[in-house]
Amino acid sequence: MKDFKLRPYQVAALNVIHEDLKTEPIVLFQAIMGAGKTVTLCRLINRYWFETDRRFLILAHKRELVSQFLECCRAMTSIPIFDIGVCCAGLGERILGKRLTIGTIQTFVNVAEDYPGCDLLVIDEAHRISVGTDSQYDQVINLLQTKVPNMRLIGCTATIGRLGHGYIYGDRCRPGAKNLFPKLNHQIKYSTLLDQGYLCKLIGKISNAESLEADLADLDTAGGDYILDQLGEVLSREIHLNTAVQAIKEHCGEYKMISVFCCTISHAEKLKDLIGEECVTIHSQLSPLDREINMASWLSGRKRICINKYPVRRRRHPRTPMFGNGQAHTIVNVVSSICGPCAAPPSIKESRVSIRFIWEHGAFRNRFGQCKNWNPEGRREKDSQR
Repeated sequence: MKDFKLRPYQVAALNVIHEDLKTEPIVLFQAIMGAGKTVTLCRLINRYWFETDRRFLILAHKRELVSQFLECCRAMTSIPIFDIGVCCAGLGERILGKRLTIGTIQTFVNVAEDYPGCDLLVIDEAHRISVGTDSQYDQVINLLQTKVPNMRLIGCTATIGRLGHGYIYGDRCRPGAKNLFPKLNHQIKYSTLLDQGYLCKLIGKISNAESLEADLADLDTAGGDYILDQLGEVLSREIHLNTAVQAIKEHCGEYKMISVFCCTISHAEKLKDLIGEECVTIHSQLSPLDREINMASWLSGRKRICINKYPVRRRRHPRTPMFGNGQAHTIVNVVSSICGPCAAPPSIKESRVSIRFIWEHGAFRNRFGQCKNWNPEGRREKDSQR
């Protein structure tokens, strides 16, 4: 393993998860994007690797996440690469016999019967798990628990709430729904990274055309959200596109890297055309190769602005920050987040700030919508004893 040290908040998270796994079969770990969930969980597996003969399975919903976990294991753990198998059709692999398997749920569910079982299952983007619906995760978890009844499960996510469902732990979901996770075991918040010097403070700005409130008034909603096609059509009008461009020029003139989030792909492409040669887009209609080329162009600095599609929510979501005077109100993220390296405070190198442009409109309302002990230090029980 290369000379690599976890950050203090990652060490704290690892220790909490380690202790909770001794007595709890299901653990939920939340951390904001960029906090290092992947490396923390890979180092947890590394912690058990040489002390036990346990088997491990990591599942995600995208091949990019599989590649991320695989690369993290290679670069930041001592786990032998020949002991890691990949089960992901997008990567051309369906290897189940290794001690650590990393795969996509879409591929794994089709070969799960052939998998021997694991002692620790890690599920990335755990807010996607739906319980009692015969979903792919439902099928896989139920099957794996029959293979290894004392299996432990860790869910990790940046989002502890799901639209139309509520929170994903305890009884904090909508009536009639079920949650897999009994509680939230550990949380890494934005304030933690800010206090420890790993993030700059977020700065909020509001920029909108005077006609926006009237333009949004007649839009249809579904489940509390705007119909995205309708919203994209409104925000692709020249007046609102020009407002976005002007906001970027006014607030981000000296930024080296700028990330802009739009509500639809068409909206993103129209904004890109208006901005010109200094920007690229990242969205699902591009080929995987084009997405990688565009991302590399932005990360390398050849392109200054990256425009993405972002799901816009009309109602407040559990992780949406409150802006304004503290009263509950409705927010629409339209042009949205712009971030990049800036002149850093003396204590922070390579720091980044995020400036969020928000269009505010009317319609003020408040819509918030027992098991065996598992000793991580101990040896795994033999199959015949399970």
